Amino acid sequence: QSHIMVLDGLLPDFALDSAVEMFSNQNYKLLLTTGGALPTGSYLSNYKISAEAMENTLKKMGFDSLQIVSVPGINSLQNRTYSSAQALKKWLVISTTTIRKINLISMGCHARRGRLLFQKGLGDDFEVGIIAIPDQSYKPDKWWQSSRGVRVVMCETIAYLYVRLFFQP
Repeated sequence: QSHIMVLDGLLPDFALDSAVEMFSNQNYKLLLTTGGALPTGSYLSNYKISAEAMENTLKKMGFDSLQIVSVPGINSLQNRTYSSAQALKKWLVISTTTIRKINLISMGCHARRGRLLFQKGLGDDFEVGIIAIPDQSYKPDKWWQSSRGVRVVMCETIAYLYVRLFFQP
């Protein structure tokens, strides 16, 4: 059991609600937000980096500011999750923490690829657990019955296979 929760990129509000509930119910001590440039809506937002947007959203929700740290990723159009993991590793080294185990919170079927990329980005000295928040934009147990479900599952499957077979950090 890790006492460190890490949020993978920009998560929807319902996922943040779930993460906050898990944080308080499962004895977590620190929540780290990750992510780079906002993929959309940056002209309307006060925040340009998803890690900072999530940190401030959580604070607005009443989350204790002493238990949250924003770890912005490198702005990258490709390998965003891996870049977030590298930024997290850099932060862990610079902050001289003894943290070696994290639980990554990610969305639906992206979670498997997210865990793999964070493990690659952090390296063998770190243990990465994963918690997948079910995607509410389709029924995960009947994903093939909606256009959105088919797109998400097929794209994530292909992307996972790419990381597993071809990705070279």
